[in-house]
Amino acid sequence: MSVGRQFKRMRPEDRDVFELVTPDLRIFGWFPAYNKFIAVKGDFMDRTHGHNLYPGYRDLVVKERDAIDLDPPKWTPGATEYDVISF
Repeated sequence: MSVGRQFKRMRPEDRDVFELVTPDLRIFGWFPAYNKFIAVKGDFMDRTHGHNLYPGYRDLVVKERDAIDLDPPKWTPGATEYDVISF
């Protein structure tokens, strides 16, 4: 894997959910801290894309994040890819 535009912030952006993009996979999660990614759900690109599963996976990440007992803040609100990943 190469570093770069592989992590994409999902819309709506105020949910602060990120998608890790590889040629074949999509992995959804969030960044609780710099260079730390918590993956919640992964699926094949063709299935995710073909069945429009993005909204459901985004909502699942938010639900799981809310359920985990982490010290606040659980994530970096409003962060872009460049705020949470060292390039």
